[in-house]
Amino acid sequence: MLSIKIKNKASTKVEHLYKDVWKTANQEYFGKQINWSTTKKIVEAYDKKNLVGVIELHMQVGVMYIFELAVAYSHQKQGIGRMLIEKAEELARKEKMHKIHLDTGKTWGTAKFYEKMGFTKTGEFPKHFAGQDYLQYSKFL
Repeated sequence: MLSIKIKNKASTKVEHLYKDVWKTANQEYFGKQINWSTTKKIVEAYDKKNLVGVIELHMQVGVMYIFELAVAYSHQKQGIGRMLIEKAEELARKEKMHKIHLDTGKTWGTAKFYEKMGFTKTGEFPKHFAGQDYLQYSKFL
């Protein structure tokens, strides 16, 4: 009899199932085996000894995702966000990524910043996190 279970953590059996399924799927969909592991990097900005900005990056199969970008309110509008994005793009090129993408709240006033940094709106997520509308931005390298 089939049973369905919800768990907090993947078992070794799950990892083996993923490996078996993706071995065939990679060949079928991509014509080769793909390493789907994710590499994470944190880039920090300091003013003297004070952390004033951070960007968290997730890289997987040629795509960099800006998981989070934060600049201290006291240091906003000083170019720190721009410098963090530029450093992320530098890293993406070094790591041979072909695309950088991110999502941001539609009403947060960040769209112009990302567009100025060369990103293009590539999607919308209605009623996303906490029921707010989000936008997806991408930049192809």
